[in-house]
Amino acid sequence: MTVIPVDASLGANGGLVVKEQPAPTEPAWKGFIAGVTTAPLPALKNQSSAAVLFVEASDRLFAITFGYGRALLDIDQVEPMFGLKVVINRVDADRLRSIDIRTFQATQFQIRQQAAGVSPLDTFGLDVRRDVLNAVAGKPTADTLGSTLAGKDSLSTSLEVAPGNIKLFCEDCWSAFCDDVYKERFGWIDTLRVVRDQKTVDLLDNHVVKKMQANALDGLDLMMPDIIDPERVTGFKYSGIDARDELHSDIDLADLLGIVVDLTAVSVDWLKRKEIKYYDASETSAIGHWSIYKCLAAQVSLASTGPQYVLSSGTWYEVDDSYVSEINSQVRDIEFLPLSDLVFPACEDDTMAEEDYNWAAAETLGAYCQDQKLVYLGGQKNRIEPCDIFTATGQLIHVKRKTRSSSLSHLFAQARVSAELLRRDKGFNDKWIKQLKADNAKSFASLLKWPCKPASHEIVLAILAPNCGQLPEELPFFAKMELVGLVQSLKEVGFSVSFAGVHEVVATRKKVSKK
Repeated sequence: MTVIPVDASLGANGGLVVKEQPAPTEPAWKGFIAGVTTAPLPALKNQSSAAVLFVEASDRLFAITFGYGRALLDIDQVEPMFGLKVVINRVDADRLRSIDIRTFQATQFQIRQQAAGVSPLDTFGLDVRRDVLNAVAGKPTADTLGSTLAGKDSLSTSLEVAPGNIKLFCEDCWSAFCDDVYKERFGWIDTLRVVRDQKTVDLLDNHVVKKMQANALDGLDLMMPDIIDPERVTGFKYSGIDARDELHSDIDLADLLGIVVDLTAVSVDWLKRKEIKYYDASETSAIGHWSIYKCLAAQVSLASTGPQYVLSSGTWYEVDDSYVSEINSQVRDIEFLPLSDLVFPACEDDTMAEEDYNWAAAETLGAYCQDQKLVYLGGQKNRIEPCDIFTATGQLIHVKRKTRSSSLSHLFAQARVSAELLRRDKGFNDKWIKQLKADNAKSFASLLKWPCKPASHEIVLAILAPNCGQLPEELPFFAKMELVGLVQSLKEVGFSVSFAGVHEVVATRKKVSKK
């Protein structure tokens, strides 16, 4: 790379970093198309350019990127939420183009909502209790920073800036970042407060490291910190970790830890140094990267009665105490979420497949095992599993292990979707009845009526866990939050809902000596 000083006559200190153009290479897909064509291909070469202009302003160092310049930056050194704060302090909240949110449920989701034209903030339907604003794009109230602003950590703008005004532009951006005008329309983003006390951050980081060293993934996941274009990004590599330099189709924490030779080497510094790189179709060079720390999604409580924390995009948040108390109170309320009257058999081995447990439980309960018997609504991908177990009194039982947060999200989603289809979709009911009859379960098929009367069906949420007696109170906080929302929505339309904690025996593992 080459560093070129900025012209001092422009009144700004700084420098331009330019990455020399790499030697042109043939794209990875050339061999494939050469094998399906009848004539020689023309010369096909990939080449990318990258540059970063650094400017000193407001006692800060601003980086302005060109081409693939963003890939040259250490993203962990970038001011978190700089672009977002600039935008929400200067944007017109009634003229938004798009918003990116991170939704905290049993697992984290990233969602982008893009309006046709510009729309007011209220039309995006945000849930201020669980949604964290990740990025915003819209029209500003004044055009001093550009006619259109978009920001997350970085800021994008359409403003043309003369070379002599670059320092002034950076100073205006910093002033916008430090403002608090956002509190008038975007003040709810402070419900999940950023943890700024370094001692607390260190405690939380070390807690996550210990869990990773023990390969205990409950409450931990890997998640891309940015919404990426799936048509452009074809894969990911665990840089400096995977000796095979293998391209992975997705990022997964279990897969990552599975290729770490020594888990005791995992530390906070290790998480911030090691990178996940993403590639386009050429696979010749990474088009971007994140640190593993930036990709970690975690839910942590340092004490049974203490605050709840969540790690997202490299930032720790503390959940508002009053909201935590509200959710915990509802989970404990036996009238809100009663325990099921059904007597479930214990799962005698935690290595038993869920399908096998469901068959055994269905036999004990005198019920029909619906597990993996799908109702097709049209097309291979449009298929629904109504429940795992269907009882002789019309109860729909959904069963999952308490392992990772994503499995709990799957449990809640299955219950929500199934109940909604049962209540609203006659075609779904008809096809479920047909499937039951084809499986010689006519007595169970007779329990399904149209129009559906939700009061005739109880939704039972069953979770297998060694500590089943402490559930649902001992679920991760955001799983409890999602559970409360699910129960509220099901009860509002007439279903009754109950919870069952099923005892699961942890099998004794035999130690195998390695030679």
